[in-house]
Amino acid sequence: GFYGYLLEFADLAEDAGHLGLHRLMRSPDVDFIMTPSSYYRRELKGGQSTFRLPVLSLALHRKMLWNDFDPASFKFYDRAKELEQWKGQLAVTDTPEEFTWMIRRELGNALANGVNVAHFDLHGGYYEDPRILECIGQEAQLRKDASIRDRTSSAQVLFLVDEDSFHYVTFRNTILRRVLVEQVAEMAFVAPYDVLLLSDLAIADLDRYRFVIVLNAFNLDDAQRSLLRESERDGRHILWLYAPGYFSSGPEPGGAEADSSTPGT
Repeated sequence: GFYGYLLEFADLAEDAGHLGLHRLMRSPDVDFIMTPSSYYRRELKGGQSTFRLPVLSLALHRKMLWNDFDPASFKFYDRAKELEQWKGQLAVTDTPEEFTWMIRRELGNALANGVNVAHFDLHGGYYEDPRILECIGQEAQLRKDASIRDRTSSAQVLFLVDEDSFHYVTFRNTILRRVLVEQVAEMAFVAPYDVLLLSDLAIADLDRYRFVIVLNAFNLDDAQRSLLRESERDGRHILWLYAPGYFSSGPEPGGAEADSSTPGT
C-alpha cells in the first residue's frame, strides 16, 4: 500500500490518513509499503533524494520499502506541457544525461538505506530515450550486485518522529513542515542519518548513534520521557526541536491523570 507520508505531507497528514503507520507495520498481512520520493527540494541542482517515512522503523518490523521514483525527464516538454505549473515539483530535467544523474542519485540513496526503487513513468513516455534505458539496465545490475551485500545503515545521526504529536498542533500547521521534512532534507548534505518512529524507540538499538534529533515530540507520556532520558548516555547527545514535551498524557505523581492541555515538565 501507498502509506506513511509522515515527513512529506506534514501539514496534510491528518486528513490524508497517514498517522497509523505504527499499526500498519505490526500487521502480519503487509509485506511492503510504497511511497513516492519526497517532492520537497528534489531538483537535480541543489536538491536531494529524501524518503517520506521512517525507514528504520520499517526495517525493525521486517517490512520492505519500495521507493516510487516519479520525476519527469526532458520528455516533459513534449508530453505534459499543460502541467507547466508543476515543473518544479516534478523535478524536470533538461537533458537525458541529467535524468540519468537523477536516477543514479536515487539509486545511491536506496542502496545506502537498504530499500528498493520502483520507476513510475508518471505521464507516459519519460523513459523513451536509449541513453535513459541504458542507465536503467546498468541500475538493474547494480541492484542485483547489491542484493547480496550487507546494507545495514552505518549512520550515527538518528531522527525521531512522533505520529501522536500531530494531534497536538492546529490543523495544517506550517510548523510541521519546518520541523520535519525541512530538517531531514538538510541533513542529506551533512551526514548519513536514520529516521525512526518514537513509538519504536524501545525496540531500537541506539549503540551506534551519537546524535539524536527529536523532531516533533509535542506530547510525551511517562514511558517515552523515561526512554529518552535513558538514551542520553554513553556520550550520546539529544537535540530537541520546538516545544518538546509541552503536553503530557501520562499519569502525574500520585496517580492522577494529567490534563492534556497542561504543559509537561
